[in-house]
Amino acid sequence: AADAAGDAATAASGAAASVTEMLSGAGLGDLSQSLSGLNLDGFDASLLDPAKFNLDGLMTALGSAGLSGEAATGLRDVLTRVADTPEMLAEVLNQIKSALGL
Repeated sequence: AADAAGDAATAASGAAASVTEMLSGAGLGDLSQSLSGLNLDGFDASLLDPAKFNLDGLMTALGSAGLSGEAATGLRDVLTRVADTPEMLAEVLNQIKSALGL
């Protein structure tokens, strides 16, 4: 059981590092800054739940909140690349949630 927990922690750490690299490569190194100033009135935070992930729905909501075109392009690229990897998708969505202060 201890080995399984250690392996899970290592995988989570690796996913976080990979996501950070992807975000930086997409011009979103400081995600909080890229997502600052958005109008989150009425934003549906459930869009950031990996179990309910819907790329178009999330991007539409962020666009309506005022996400810049450049940041939207980078974020869409990253989310598209991680969509089929549950651990990495969860990490990206958690980082977005944190950057938005949710």
